[in-house]
Amino acid sequence: MYNLSKGQIGWLAGIIDGEGSISIHRMNEKETIGGIRHRLDLSIVNTNKDMILLIQSWFGGSFWIKNKKDTNPNHKTCYRWRIEGLRSVPIIKMVYPYLVIKKSQATIALEFSKTLRSIFSDTRNPITNDVLDKRQNLHVQIKSINQMSRG
Repeated sequence: MYNLSKGQIGWLAGIIDGEGSISIHRMNEKETIGGIRHRLDLSIVNTNKDMILLIQSWFGGSFWIKNKKDTNPNHKTCYRWRIEGLRSVPIIKMVYPYLVIKKSQATIALEFSKTLRSIFSDTRNPITNDVLDKRQNLHVQIKSINQMSRG
């Protein structure tokens, strides 16, 4: 799917391990079953704009700029790349063998991805309570790991 060398994939895994985030967000929405929705999210934040733009050129996704100097003149501007949902799954699968620090989050994310539906499938029918419960359980697991890793 993506034409990257093993070296580039290993490099990307290292960036995700050190500067990235693999998470499952929970959002409140009145229109969904139980009033909640979950979203798989892969992102990288760094002060090196060229690196973030390179990753975006490989995979698409969104690019975001946060000027930290507004709150502290000693802080550098940060750049974020983010890709969501099913679009993040091939990337997580590709870097998975090379991940060290974020391997457990990637495992949970891949399990979560099995509960997702393509936007091209029939999404008019709501997900079942069993799927919602599984998503919520995986959300809690990954959130716990991410909070522990922040120290």
